[in-house]
Amino acid sequence: MNLQGKTAFVTGGSGFIGGRLIEVLRRQYGMRVKALVRGTTSAGGGAFRAAAAGAEIVFGSLMDEAVLSEALAGCDLVFHCAYGTHGSAAEQRTVTVDGARLLAQGAAKAGVGHFVHLGTVSSYGGGNTPAVVEADYVNPKLWAWPYAHDKLDGEAALGTAARAGGMPYTILRLGSVYGPYGASFTTGPLHAMRVGRLAMVDQGEGLTSAVYVDDVIQAMLLAAAKDGSGQTYMVRGPDNVSWRDFYGAYDAMLGLDSLVGMSRAEMNAARRGVWRSALRKVVPEALVALKASPSFRAAAGALPLVRTAYSRFGRKLIKPPAPSPAKRTVATDDRGILLVPEPMIDYFSNPSIFSIEKARNELGYQPIYSLKDGMALTEQWARWANLIP
Repeated sequence: MNLQGKTAFVTGGSGFIGGRLIEVLRRQYGMRVKALVRGTTSAGGGAFRAAAAGAEIVFGSLMDEAVLSEALAGCDLVFHCAYGTHGSAAEQRTVTVDGARLLAQGAAKAGVGHFVHLGTVSSYGGGNTPAVVEADYVNPKLWAWPYAHDKLDGEAALGTAARAGGMPYTILRLGSVYGPYGASFTTGPLHAMRVGRLAMVDQGEGLTSAVYVDDVIQAMLLAAAKDGSGQTYMVRGPDNVSWRDFYGAYDAMLGLDSLVGMSRAEMNAARRGVWRSALRKVVPEALVALKASPSFRAAAGALPLVRTAYSRFGRKLIKPPAPSPAKRTVATDDRGILLVPEPMIDYFSNPSIFSIEKARNELGYQPIYSLKDGMALTEQWARWANLIP
């Protein structure tokens, strides 16, 4: 398909990848772009970015079939970048899975010529992956991470709907996407590393599948131009990048020493320590507030658990004295250690290389941005955005 002058519907239009895609579609291909945006409050500055690039903003939800039907009319292509990010885990799953199904059904009904869906490398999942994971690999046991399961089930829902409607589609499973305006792997780390030190599970030797955002856009455009046949492709950068190298690039931008290598056992022990510390802090402070309540004092005599807690802490409900300045070491880094969420430990420690050979051979995908080049561009933007002091 020749993309010049075509009409595209982009979900997640106010997001990181969707925003960059819209800029390229408008400025390089002269395409008409309709961008689905949740709402003025949740979209934030991303909606302004999409509008500034010339997109037609469509306010609504993936779950609103009427909005989708109207927006999809006359579209040649769909780029599905959105997934559930708000509400409870069940609500997020509904948007990710059922939203993909409803969108694919609506697109097929509207006669859309190609549906490009963004998946995730986490859908290859599990700590038992082979040394080299090919694009069509199916893992019998995914990571215990709801996002990975939701995205995989979203792919299945899309595929079923697309095949039923006779609509060509392509799935691109992305690695860790970074670059200007990126949240999870750009602004998030830059903010976090200014206030805390990052724990690197297994010393940070796991591989990231890092990919600069413009390489992702290249893959999306190549997929859109090719006749879709329900194929799945892996998309990452040209390098095999460890998490230590990846976050180390941000550390260098900030001029800090923010990476702390930990074994799994050390991380689990640290997590238990954090939990105990939080419990010791929260229980007395909660009882301070409850102590003033007459109803609480009545309950304390009736409930054994409350009575035990009150007898243990209730008479000692005073704030501990602040540490003496004389006991502090000037050279000590006071930033706390930020631990990897437990469901993601396997993700951050996985040593597998996710192969892009299928994307190279069938799509003509050639990632351009090495980690060094991508991070250099990211740093320029981060300094412009005042994210780096």
